[in-house]
Amino acid sequence: MSTTVNNNEASSSSTSASNSAESFDLRMKSMEDQINNISLAFTRFMKEPMFSSNTNS
Repeated sequence: MSTTVNNNEASSSSTSASNSAESFDLRMKSMEDQINNISLAFTRFMKEPMFSSNTNS
């Protein structure tokens, strides 16, 4: 009896772990997209003439 309970617990925990891993991958992808957008905006900001003239002086 106890062995069947342990087996059920193991299977349920493994499925929940895989589900959380998938959601974690999705979160990491969205974070990478946000970082890419921020870096793009930052490079555009660095190319602004006002900012470049300040660094040159």
